[in-house]
Amino acid sequence: MGAGMCRVREPAASSDVSIQSIPQTGQDARLITPCLHVSRLALPVADVKDILGYVAMSCGIIAAIMVSANVSRRVTGYGFAVLLLSSLIWIAFAFSGYDQPLIIQNSVLAVINLLGVYRWLILKAPGRTTGAGR
Repeated sequence: MGAGMCRVREPAASSDVSIQSIPQTGQDARLITPCLHVSRLALPVADVKDILGYVAMSCGIIAAIMVSANVSRRVTGYGFAVLLLSSLIWIAFAFSGYDQPLIIQNSVLAVINLLGVYRWLILKAPGRTTGAGR
């Protein structure tokens, strides 16, 4: 897996800000989009970031439904686990764009979701005992 240059496209307008910010490479009127190469498939980096965003969003929606339904301790606990996964994906997404508020928010949410996983999956339910009498 490595990063490289993938696709050359024409700029949207002659006053495109991104054209002015790249160094002169002999290709005055074209932009080169960076890519992530996975085996033989080359995915533009923007597409990978979009995929991360949609996966994180989907995990968050599914987990919110699981937690709010409160069907059982186990379902709620797994809902917190999926919310934790969503927070971690959002952190990765935010690092790709250096979005500090999103990194901070989801770091705090990840800690909260860890507490939810502990409370609903690891900690024993009140009134439950472990032993041969049950």
